[in-house]
Order: sequence, then structure tokens, then C-alpha cells
Amino acid sequence: MKLLNLLIFTLFMVGCSTSKKIPTTALETLETKVLGSSVFNNGGFTGFVLFDPIEEVFIENINGDKYFTPASNTKILTYYTARQYLGDSIAALRYMIRGDSLIFAGTGDPSFLNSNFSKNEKVLSFFKNRAERLFFTNSNFKDGRYGKGWMWDDYPYSFQAEKSPFPIYGNVVEFRKEKQSSNLEIIPTSFQQSTTTVARGSSVKRAEMVNQFSVNKSAMTRLPYERKVPFIYSDSLFVKLLSSEVGKPVELLDNYELPFADCQKIYATPTDSLYQKLMQDSDNFIAEQLLLACSDKIFGEMNTATLIQFVRDSFMKNINRKPLWVDGSGVSRYNKMTPEMAIHFLQEIYKTTPFQTIKNTFPTGGVNGTIENWYPGEPRYIFAKTGSLSGVHNLSGYIETKSGKRLIFSFMHNNYTIPLSDLKKEMQVVLEWVRDVY
Repeated sequence: MKLLNLLIFTLFMVGCSTSKKIPTTALETLETKVLGSSVFNNGGFTGFVLFDPIEEVFIENINGDKYFTPASNTKILTYYTARQYLGDSIAALRYMIRGDSLIFAGTGDPSFLNSNFSKNEKVLSFFKNRAERLFFTNSNFKDGRYGKGWMWDDYPYSFQAEKSPFPIYGNVVEFRKEKQSSNLEIIPTSFQQSTTTVARGSSVKRAEMVNQFSVNKSAMTRLPYERKVPFIYSDSLFVKLLSSEVGKPVELLDNYELPFADCQKIYATPTDSLYQKLMQDSDNFIAEQLLLACSDKIFGEMNTATLIQFVRDSFMKNINRKPLWVDGSGVSRYNKMTPEMAIHFLQEIYKTTPFQTIKNTFPTGGVNGTIENWYPGEPRYIFAKTGSLSGVHNLSGYIETKSGKRLIFSFMHNNYTIPLSDLKKEMQVVLEWVRDVY
């Protein structure tokens, strides 16, 4: 009997070793706020995990081992992966000289002529000032234009721009009108001839299979007017657009194999500026291209599935249960992640990244990004990534408490049917309580 009692006591202590010793009343209140919430228990499914990264213990764990559709919480994996491989600046292109020819390939860099970033004069000047004939090869792109499981009818929306080996203008057409007296500005200008104005319909519409655009004239009465619509990417279109920018011919060498080891590279855009746009604005296009850029750097070719498998086999090899991960952005509902997995990667980021960098990169509650209008307070206390699809809303990141602690949390909701604002209000109540109590 004594042996049995000793065994029971030992198992009890092992079971408690992963939970922080906190007042029972506080633990029960936090549990009640989540499990007893009529908002969270309105037909959907909720997970909430709170973790102390210093003591490396779970403070609270509600459905933390259950799989959820993470939506843009997937970008936490993308950010973590990119930080492992891309360094301070992303390679804009790789090239080599063959006689009187300069042959170049893309690296996946999403920033070239992208209006979200300063105009990349370094890359443009490189092309303009070369005396050689310019040839582009697409041989290192081994991926498709869309990710696995993406919705086909989202093709005209800016959140689903096509992937490509050498993005240009962010692979979108921009339509702008600043004031009533000004003309509609179309960037790149080569799409002006394929754009018409109409009296009815969507603000801007693109034909499904061709680069034909229509703009609703009445929509442009609300100024300033700005819309972005993905164009159908092709390598022949890319060299045409690039030729127009550099003022001389750029020719296509279809599937010409460049020797990876012998190529030189041009570096231009700091990766921190890409990461800020990735996390704060939840930019899907940048997310996808960052994984392609990682793949290109490691393997000399761009393939999302190959890169993800490599990460699973290396950085995730010691994780018993791994996320189901198919794209960089979280657009696909094939992605599946548990709150505990989100905690794991947030902890890895926390251990290897100055916290000021984290605060500058993740959305800050009440300040910027996708939580600009939520989680206000002084001092700022929430630095976290959202993830939203129809019936899906998640928030995972870092919280600074009034006592000076930094904790990691993951709050996931799937299959809810109530208004999203109601869900966010209840989440804010819980997170404010965590801030005040811990």
C-alpha cells in the first residue's frame, strides 16, 4: 500500500510539473472566463493557452492540443522560417555573364516595384546600366501560381495575388484617383489599354482568364480612390513589363538552367521591412514569396512543398505532433495547427529575437496592423498575430502584464456564427484580465 501511495504521489507531481503554481482562485477565474463564457460557447470551438516563457510552464491550457484552422496564424511559421534563412536583406536576383549576355533568374523577392516599399533603384539601376543583352530564365520556379487548397473564385482579390519567380509591382494592377479633376492612374501603365470604364458592377473587376479590367465609374466619385487587383502572371508578361521599366529589351530564355553555385546575387530590400508588412498587414503575397525565397536560397529552386517538408524534418523533428502546413499565408483551410504549436514557435521566436524587434514586427494592440482598433491601453500590452477566415478568428502572440511579466498566449476560435465584433470584445475582456492579474 505504501508503494502504491508513493507511486500515486510521484505521478501527481510529474503531472503538476508543467503547470505554474498560482492562486487557485485566479486559475478558476481564468478558466471561468473562457469555459464559462456564453460568447465562446455559442456553437463554435475555442482554445486558449497561456505560457510563461521564462519558467517554461503552462499557466492555462484549454483545448491546447486540439487542431484548429489557423488562417493567418500560419504566418507565424513563415516568419519563424524566414528568420532562419534570409538574413538582413533578401536577394533580389541571381545572375551570371555568358559572353555578351547577362542571364538572370528571380529569387522570389516580393518587393521589386511593389508600392508597399520604396522604389528599388538599386535593382533598376543594375539592369539599366548593364551593357550586356538581358535574358530572364524561369528554370528555378517549380511551383504553381496558387497554393494548395486556395479558393478559385478569389482570383480578383488583392489578398490572392499569384506566386511567381520574379514578382513585379506586387503582381497586382493599381487603380488610383486622388481628386475629381485628375485622371484615373493605372500602374503599370501597360494595362491602360486593357481597362474600360463601366456604369455598373464591381468597383474594379478582372476577367477570370485574361488580363481585361473594368472600373465602375460611379465608384470613383468617392475619393481618394485606390484599388488593387491581381493580374495573371506569365514570364512573357514579366519581361515585357521589365523591358518597359529599364528602357531596353529583356528576352525570355524558357527553362534555361543556370548553374546555381556559379551565380552572383544582388541584395536590396531589408528583410525587417518585409516582416513588418507580413505580420502587421497580414500580407498573403509576401508570405508566399518569403517561403519561395527560403526554398531558392536552400535548394536553388522555388517550391513551397519542398521547403515546408525540409522545415518539418529539421526544425520540427523533435515535435511529436506537427502542424498540417501547406502554404505560407494561411489562405488554405488545409492548414491545421494547435494552440500549443503556436506557443512553441512563438517561444522559439522569443528566445532568438530581441523583444523590441518582436514589438516592431507584430501588430500592436490599439496602435497598428490588424489589431489597431482592439486591445488598447497604456502602456501597450498586446503584440500578436491575427488569423481570420469565415468562421475562424485567432490571435496568438505576446502580452505584457502590469506586474512586468511577458507571457505568450494563443487564443483560437473555429466555427463560430456570432458577429466577429462580439467575439473580439469577449477576447479583449479575457486578455485585459490576464494583463491585470499576472
